[in-house]
Amino acid sequence: VGGSITAGSNYGTFAAGASHLYHQKLLSALNALYPVRGGHTLHNGGVPGTGPTYMEHCVHDHLPAHPDLLIIDYAVNTDRNPASFERLLRTLLMLPRSPALIVANAHRWRAIRPHDARTDKCWHPKWPVDMANNRTQWAAQMWGSVRDASDALNADEDAIAALCSHYKVPLVSLRGAVLESVRSGSLGIPTFMRDCKHPKGEGHTFLAQLVRPHTF
Repeated sequence: VGGSITAGSNYGTFAAGASHLYHQKLLSALNALYPVRGGHTLHNGGVPGTGPTYMEHCVHDHLPAHPDLLIIDYAVNTDRNPASFERLLRTLLMLPRSPALIVANAHRWRAIRPHDARTDKCWHPKWPVDMANNRTQWAAQMWGSVRDASDALNADEDAIAALCSHYKVPLVSLRGAVLESVRSGSLGIPTFMRDCKHPKGEGHTFLAQLVRPHTF
């Protein structure tokens, strides 16, 4: 369950392009490694443009009858309301048969806005992000380097991580996996992101690679 990243609104849910989505990549790997007659079943409960404030009230309408594994994607859709994510998490933890639960955090990338030099704005694909040669742009990715600094673009992600730690739910983080590579310039944001929130196929591959060790 999740927002547009899980739903695949950039590719067309369950259309030909849906094979680029992280959960479709996981399904392909699962079917290849552990084949069953007819293949394993995937249910996409993502709803574009929504967050846990919506899903906490109607998650049962977006789940199959007896799921074995649930992946939650809301790092860029929590909208400063982590309490709603916590209520959703508690609902899923109390489901009958206790399905396995994993939280997959994508990340909202930022860059210096050309016309006013602000560093707290969502990256736009038209903006240059040469981290290797432009240290000013590098500074836009300084999450975690200044003690007690507030970072609105990361606050929801950090709150989700704290809740996962509290409830002992496995969490994978795109930010945690590639931030240093982005800062150093060895991995360009445009190579794996369509815009500041939505990954390209390469970004979905990163998410799938992060989730897989926790599943099979």
